[in-house]
Amino acid sequence: MARGLFLYAEKDGKIIHVDSVPNGLDCGCICPHCRRKLCAHQGKWQNHYFAHRIDCGEDKEACYNVTLYKLAEQIIQTKKCIHVPSYYGIFPDKDIEFVDVMVDNNYKKEDKQPDVIATTADGKQYIIEFFFNEKVQHKKPIDYKTLNCLEFDLSGQLMENIEDFLMSESNNKRWLNCDDYFNQIEVFYKKNKTEVKVVAEDECTNCDKFFECRPVIPGLLYFENNGKRYRLCMLNSKLANTQKTNSMETSEENWFFEDKEEDYNDSLTPLAKQDWKTPTEFPCCPAEVRENGLEVYKDNLREGAIFSSNKYVQYYVLDKGISEDGQLIVFAANCEDDGVIGDYALCSVEIKFSKYIHYCIHRFGEKDLATHYFKLYIGEEEWTDEDFNFMDSW
Repeated sequence: MARGLFLYAEKDGKIIHVDSVPNGLDCGCICPHCRRKLCAHQGKWQNHYFAHRIDCGEDKEACYNVTLYKLAEQIIQTKKCIHVPSYYGIFPDKDIEFVDVMVDNNYKKEDKQPDVIATTADGKQYIIEFFFNEKVQHKKPIDYKTLNCLEFDLSGQLMENIEDFLMSESNNKRWLNCDDYFNQIEVFYKKNKTEVKVVAEDECTNCDKFFECRPVIPGLLYFENNGKRYRLCMLNSKLANTQKTNSMETSEENWFFEDKEEDYNDSLTPLAKQDWKTPTEFPCCPAEVRENGLEVYKDNLREGAIFSSNKYVQYYVLDKGISEDGQLIVFAANCEDDGVIGDYALCSVEIKFSKYIHYCIHRFGEKDLATHYFKLYIGEEEWTDEDFNFMDSW
């Protein structure tokens, strides 16, 4: 069974919407994966969609994934634009426009051909790879050296929101390689009066200060570039104070150190903001902001209460606690229990700009793993290198 409605199908080599073709078998459309004829359902009272024959025997999830994959390629080729994520919290997320986009169109690849090769006006090329949890596209790895490469996880995406994901979302996207950013990291920190060195993982683990080291960016111990893992190394004990001083300065170059209210999205709750796009309601959020606001919020979050609700999913409270740095940590479960958006979630809340700022830490498929990280965040269990390494893969 597919995770969503088939709103798109293939016709004359293009991926088209169900509302752009005649109703029924006269639509002339096929499934991009199984190549079977599809029927367009355009009833008055139900959502419009394409359907396979009941007895076709095909894996509908695979058919859905291939259609989604081809649709994503076509959107980028048509729009000639994507939204790319922050480079590990060092350089900000942004939109990139292209003058030329080439797509591969092959879901299963024997060679090393990437899904999308896009070129900007200044001649820079960006390689974009799509993947799903249950399938690795390439049988041979691509050599990403010297290329700007991104990986987009389409596993939880639906056809109706895939364009928003590609054009405006940062979640479920990551950089595999970007030498332009990588080579500017030390320069960036130096401009902000912070001495930081980029150190390869094998060199870092041999350092006698390895177990005393703390991350320059909270939560980020390692980052990857060109297939290797690196760490940002603090070179002097004044770093913390330097960061604190720089955070109060205003310039275009120190965005990492200066947090702005407009960096967060409005929610459906008056005094709440969020770091994800879909407008969300937080029913237990206090009606006023005060010094003990997080404690009040924590008391409101009774087990089983709705923590968050939007047009896609609701999460209810399993547990809550306060982290060592004073943030409210919420452990919640997906009310739908559908395995699509994530069965369990960890979120944090802090008071900033006289608002309750909500962050999605991570979504989990397994309750035990989610429980483990909840206990880590509230200080009931000790962090290990394995915990940090897993977190770096989020």
